[in-house]
Amino acid sequence: MGLFSGSSETVVASSVYNLAGPEDERNKFVQTVVVGTVLKDDKRSIADNLTSALLAGPGIKQRNLFNWAKRDYDYGMPDFKIAGLQNVNANTVETYINTPTGTHADGTKAWVTDANITYWGEKYIRRNHPDRLGDLWTVTWLEATDEIRIQYENHPSEVIPTPSPNYVPGDEYIFCEYQEVNDNNGNRSDTLLYIYKIGGSEPALNQLGRGAGNGAKEFYPFIPLRFNGKNITHQDYKNTVHYEKPSVAYKKATGQDVKTVIEEINDTPDADDIDYIWMVYGIPLNVVDQTARKYLYEFFKYMMPQSSWTMDQYDDWRAGSMTSNPVHTTLTLKSSEVVNYNQQISWVAIEERFVNGEWKPGAKAGKYVFEKGSVHRWTNVFGFEQRSEVLYLYHQIDRDRYRRLKIVGLWFQNHVYDGEFVEITGHEALDDNEETGFIIPMHNPTLRGMGLVDHTQLTTANTFLVFNSYTVVKKKWWQSGFFQVILVIAVAVISVYFAPAGAVTGGILGTNLAVGTAVGLSGTAAVLAGAAINALAALVLARVVTAGATALFGEKWGAVIAAVVTFVLMNGLTAANTNGALGIQWGSMMRIDNLMKLTNVLGDAYVGWMQGDIAELQADSLEAQEDYETKLGEIREMQQEFGLLEGGIAVDPNWFIGSANNSNLTETPSQFVSRTTMVGSDMIDLSLSMIYDFVEMTTTLPKIGD
Repeated sequence: MGLFSGSSETVVASSVYNLAGPEDERNKFVQTVVVGTVLKDDKRSIADNLTSALLAGPGIKQRNLFNWAKRDYDYGMPDFKIAGLQNVNANTVETYINTPTGTHADGTKAWVTDANITYWGEKYIRRNHPDRLGDLWTVTWLEATDEIRIQYENHPSEVIPTPSPNYVPGDEYIFCEYQEVNDNNGNRSDTLLYIYKIGGSEPALNQLGRGAGNGAKEFYPFIPLRFNGKNITHQDYKNTVHYEKPSVAYKKATGQDVKTVIEEINDTPDADDIDYIWMVYGIPLNVVDQTARKYLYEFFKYMMPQSSWTMDQYDDWRAGSMTSNPVHTTLTLKSSEVVNYNQQISWVAIEERFVNGEWKPGAKAGKYVFEKGSVHRWTNVFGFEQRSEVLYLYHQIDRDRYRRLKIVGLWFQNHVYDGEFVEITGHEALDDNEETGFIIPMHNPTLRGMGLVDHTQLTTANTFLVFNSYTVVKKKWWQSGFFQVILVIAVAVISVYFAPAGAVTGGILGTNLAVGTAVGLSGTAAVLAGAAINALAALVLARVVTAGATALFGEKWGAVIAAVVTFVLMNGLTAANTNGALGIQWGSMMRIDNLMKLTNVLGDAYVGWMQGDIAELQADSLEAQEDYETKLGEIREMQQEFGLLEGGIAVDPNWFIGSANNSNLTETPSQFVSRTTMVGSDMIDLSLSMIYDFVEMTTTLPKIGD
């Protein structure tokens, strides 16, 4: 398992949890909409309902969030950089290295890459203990005091001020190996290390940098919920950007007040042990969902041209001495405004191949499958054992073709605090039995290339809370309360059927809050779950009543009876579960909103009746068409017999059939509907008649035999 899964040996730890709950309990958005449409027996087509659901669904909402964040939420939009180690001219760098009087610097090798605290330790050791370079040693940055701790295998550890320049994780630096040469006798010192931060005071050196970024904002925003052991609702952050910006973003993302999730966090055990909490959008490397794996394939394919090394260069390196490390390309996501948000994904080379046949016997067309490859090991010049893993991602296009991504040296780093980070390799991520912390961020250009249907499905798996702490804290918070909500099915049901989701709003099983509470939820989670369950129960009830009425009374009367019975049953059951009494509140029914519902029911009944008529007319039309084709065949045979089809002469029977003249129709169907449909004044008069005629209506006995 990766370090995100927890280890008592780590100084820092990080855990991630998907807000949609366990992966095996998530729903397929499209399938949910289709099944709901069939159960409802909707007069609209599945295609129409699906289109409406997608346009009102979470995929569009997430796109809107990204567009809003680019415009108004720079605070949480991560800066990104995609770059690898870049060699530069050491002779250019050496002129800027200060040396003792009477000496000059002779640069032997120089390169540009991201900060790694090991280089600062190496700089100190080369200057002060060159004899220890061949020993095993490690370096830790102590951020609070800006010191480094060097632990040696055969010597006592040292804690010293961090050598200049300032160490900033994720920033770009020039590193140059050089020797100090005596101007008089040419004597040379041991090899030393010079470090320069890109963006410093030397314009010529700054030009050697790889660039601050690779373009506009392309990655989805993150939302901080906790800093330095304090939630953003803490009084220390009141009226500051650290509360105001994230709270607005959280409301945009979830529709809820940020205090809701903060309260859930506070109610969990060991909450005080958590130092930082981020809400992020991404896909775990060991995801099971096929659409999510498709995203991973397209993401790494997008990154392939950004790689510093090709697969051929990596193979050439392996064929050599393998004493130096291969060149990695690193995607860095960090924030200039939010402390300690810094994540890196690194790889050596990516290659795509298209191959005929199956990638393995019985491979299913359309499926994406990960496979771990070999592990390459070597020892570098300092005696450290290194490893590089190979990972394959297969896509069986059809029965006869597949494509394959080969990824070498893939790893992930989540920088937590004090220079410490949690690192997970690709193999470790795939071996994790739970969702790994190796999260590939949501990349807008990749998402746009996949389309709305895929993006909507991805919303079932791409929203995480990341908990960073100094100690190993791993609680399955989504197993209780807020984190148990399965949002997607509720969104799918509401998108298609517009089901109410108020706490006191009732359904045939009871109020939404009561139904949600009965299945073990509370608060907003109970309301959403109750709305979804009530909506599905109503669909099943309507389907059963319709099927029974149609079987007993035929299509015409069955449609009418089913519409009325379903309306009465649903209102009666809702009243029973809300008020404790089975019955219809006739006074409430005469409200204008309920009268409108009743007219909708009668309209549905009329549509059902007309559909029965249409079915009969369709049968008659089909019979007439078959008769027409038979007669037309006989006429053609007669034409053939008398030679009328030869020499370009043909007789069309339609010549003898006059077309109907409909010019006498002075009113179109739409005009008729508009003229005869009840308008607002009719509904008001009907509602007021409940008052005007109340005495007569309540004292008149029903007539028998009429």
